[in-house]
Amino acid sequence: MLRQSGVCAIEYRYMVGVYPSGSKKLLALITCESSYFLELGDPGKFALEVFLPEGHHTLDVATEYGPWNVFLKKAVTVIESLLADSQSPTA
Repeated sequence: MLRQSGVCAIEYRYMVGVYPSGSKKLLALITCESSYFLELGDPGKFALEVFLPEGHHTLDVATEYGPWNVFLKKAVTVIESLLADSQSPTA
């Protein structure tokens, strides 16, 4: 998937969506992405991103997220953390 944003093209290499059971409302989207500017500054690296209803966050930038199985393991860890946080009494 490629999204054009002015001069910067963002390539979403992988995406994992989190939906409540039986719902079409997205709770979170975890992505592995690259962009023109990321390639200029950090060639060969990918940004691990999380999109939540309250905003978008870059979690990490590293070469290790390129292979799908490494990204998927990290995405599962992020999802587990998000679910644990949503179960906490202060969430």
